[in-house]
Amino acid sequence: MISSADRRDTMRAAGLFAAASTIVVCLLWLPFGFGMVGHIEEWDILSQFTRHGVFFFAGEDSPLASHRLRPLTAAPNAVAYLLTPDSFIGMHLLQIGALIGKGVAGAFMGYWLLRSRLSAVILGLLVIVFPADTMQLSFRSFHINWAVALGMAGVAGLVYAYDRRESGQRGALALAILSSLSLAISIQIYEVALIFVPFPYLLLWAREGLRRTIRVTFAQLPVTLAWAVAVMACLIYIYTVLRHGATYQSNVLGGQATNFDALKERVATFLYIGMGRSIFAGWSDAIMILIEEYRTYLYLFACAVVIALVLAASSRASRVAGEAQPESPSRGFALRVILVGLVMTGLGYLPFLSSPAHLAISQRIFLFSTFGAALTTVALLWLVFHGRSSRWIIATGTGLIALGLSTQMFQFHHYQQISDGERKVLGEIVETLPSIAPTSNVVILDGSQRISSFWLLRDNMFHALTYIYGTPVNSVQTCTSPSNAWQKIDRFGRPGRCVKIPGGWAFVDGPAASAPGEEAREPKLRIESKDEDTAIVRIPAETSPAHDVAYLHGDDPLSRRYRGIIADRAWALGFNQFKSSATSDSFRWDVARWWNLDVPVHGVGWRDGEWQTSGRFMKRSFAWSNLPDASLRFELAPRNTPYEVEGRIVSIAPGTDRNTLTISINGSDRIPLTWTSDKDFRASIPAGLMIHGSNEAVMHIPVDGHFFGIGMAVDWIKFSPKP
Repeated sequence: MISSADRRDTMRAAGLFAAASTIVVCLLWLPFGFGMVGHIEEWDILSQFTRHGVFFFAGEDSPLASHRLRPLTAAPNAVAYLLTPDSFIGMHLLQIGALIGKGVAGAFMGYWLLRSRLSAVILGLLVIVFPADTMQLSFRSFHINWAVALGMAGVAGLVYAYDRRESGQRGALALAILSSLSLAISIQIYEVALIFVPFPYLLLWAREGLRRTIRVTFAQLPVTLAWAVAVMACLIYIYTVLRHGATYQSNVLGGQATNFDALKERVATFLYIGMGRSIFAGWSDAIMILIEEYRTYLYLFACAVVIALVLAASSRASRVAGEAQPESPSRGFALRVILVGLVMTGLGYLPFLSSPAHLAISQRIFLFSTFGAALTTVALLWLVFHGRSSRWIIATGTGLIALGLSTQMFQFHHYQQISDGERKVLGEIVETLPSIAPTSNVVILDGSQRISSFWLLRDNMFHALTYIYGTPVNSVQTCTSPSNAWQKIDRFGRPGRCVKIPGGWAFVDGPAASAPGEEAREPKLRIESKDEDTAIVRIPAETSPAHDVAYLHGDDPLSRRYRGIIADRAWALGFNQFKSSATSDSFRWDVARWWNLDVPVHGVGWRDGEWQTSGRFMKRSFAWSNLPDASLRFELAPRNTPYEVEGRIVSIAPGTDRNTLTISINGSDRIPLTWTSDKDFRASIPAGLMIHGSNEAVMHIPVDGHFFGIGMAVDWIKFSPKP
């Protein structure tokens, strides 16, 4: 085991790890500030707090009874709500804290294992910015970040507890108990944190070998028992819950095929997607994002300079302390660390193989793989730079951390843009309706065509308004204008219809449709609302940032939340690093160019984005049209020249005739599409049809009522000046 001097020096390194992690997280937040708001489940939880009061425990009698397998899942949200009940600043601060916690815990584990401050800092910072997962920064993964941070802290604390116990130092058992408690809380927030249970022993094996790991585990039995008791308590709780009724997890996992073909598919997914993206494909995406999405690298260059200085300071601290440099460790040790890193990466992804819903996404499923993948990366650096100066590892570490940071900043920008769209829509509603009667049915006539994606309040408007107004809302229905599409999605992902009837509104299913081999279900009236019970909100085609003076000085919940969430307030340090179609003469619509960073459709007539494997490591997005007139709205700064629209499809419904497809621009006559291959189309657009600012393209695509009521699956569409 390590010497007493090294053990005492471990605590002195804590300041360095905390400072380095804080610097990188602050660099990440600096260009964006605190404007990001909730997107999906966050509104649901805030609505629950509004209707039932703040609660920390999701038990059998709680509003989140289906989530009782993870009883503390809402606890981080509850703390954030108590800190700032009228804004998302509390969530921002706790999200920052979780990322710093992950970085510090990762650095401590690295320092315990590698005995180098430089390598530990690189490891901790890579844990923060690793590019594989695309939902680290959305508040949808807020509680998961805390589960990861607490789980990693528990692992780090336990290995240090073993060291303290071995050397006869006081406090080892207390540290073991605190570490075990940290792990238990982590599991109670998100049960996937059970994957951290073997991590201390994997780290022990990597540093000490198998024989010594077994000896330490049994020789320091009180430490081992503290960890085991915490794990057993969590497992007993999970077993008890599963025996008493259905849970969210059982509903997600139920009814799956378990044949050999399904098993073979899961193994391939684990190897090519789980391990492949964690170790390789995440980095390749990061490089392409850097090339294709950034319009300026000035801030990123400044960040790289700061990161280099942090790593240089870490290297100097290592030399002063006489610690091992990258050239010192044996290749055998580095290979053992790589193996442990790969095992940890696999364990982090493995639980999600049981859920088909998670296999098609890259959001939150790589958060538990991050430490293992980062550890593998650092060990590979040791192998590559074995016997060379530490300057090489500083330069390479700076490049990797800066590259990861660039991807995290693009992710932040992506969720910030979604938040901006939400704020504009909510601003129009609040400025139209100063109050909502408890019995009123709110009907939103959405001329902006923004509320047509689950990312943009389509399914959570009721929860968002309940929280914003601070009182339960009776019902909320959204109708996209002028098509009168009711944004209540059926089993085929299609909207219904809003119908104005004498004395009120009727909300009915979409046209009859069926799956192959099924009888079509005739449309039914689902909801009816009388005029006297209906509050109408008309959202114009062009929404603007919210700035209603009447709400800027009030002290009621609506005014406070208007100021804290909805009102437009420029971030003093903000600047735009990314390309935008509003200042470009061309526009490309992809459901998502980057895996699972889905861009909400600004338009109507499209199902939510779907993903399929494209090659062994990559995914491809597409969206099915589900209305005969599927629209897209986009900003453009066009040239006064003819334009060309070109695109690619993934598939077409059997009953849809591709030769009948046309497109119209800003209300123009229909322009036929010409097919250049089975998958590719194009059309010429006369000069003058594209306008400066907002444009609307409508694709006229017949839908097949006997094939899920859909027409064509579009991969991408591009509008650009003719060469």
